[in-house]
Amino acid sequence: MSAAAQLVLIEKERLQRQARRKRAGPAMRPLLWIRDAALSVTIRYGHRPILAVMWLVAFWFLGTIVFGALYQSGAFMPNSVTVLRSAEWMGCSSASPSLALPGENQRDCFLRQPEAQSYPRFSAPIYALDALVPIIDLDVQSFWRPDETKPGGEAGQVYLWFQVVVGWALSFLAVAGFSGLVKSR
Repeated sequence: MSAAAQLVLIEKERLQRQARRKRAGPAMRPLLWIRDAALSVTIRYGHRPILAVMWLVAFWFLGTIVFGALYQSGAFMPNSVTVLRSAEWMGCSSASPSLALPGENQRDCFLRQPEAQSYPRFSAPIYALDALVPIIDLDVQSFWRPDETKPGGEAGQVYLWFQVVVGWALSFLAVAGFSGLVKSR
């Protein structure tokens, strides 16, 4: 199908949805508008589902930047109860800094210990992808999480939840768009 034909179909879909909203009751109009706006921006009403994939890539880059900055600031910690109770982790805490070097944060002190050499290293792009794409499990989230006790950690946790929800929504819309489920008949 040509680009011009696609544009005509998208405009036809937009007009049909606009007419449907006008016929709907006043309570339904805002909900229909939100749904139609989301479908327009993400997959062009099913006529350009590749847009959802492009949105996923954009959020992957954004997540890489956010999670990378949080890690660099020390706002990420291991996500393992075993590690958090270990002597190596506790020995690196500010309460009993027997293993920490001056100015070193607890996470970096822990990762420097011989016992932590087998602990998976953090990778912001892989973490962002793991949080964003629901159909794959790269197992990074099971090893790392934002540390809400550190500056930026609470915002990092909120962004993580946002990234997961956006990933589910965009993945669903991509599948719906490629399968033709959202086009009007």
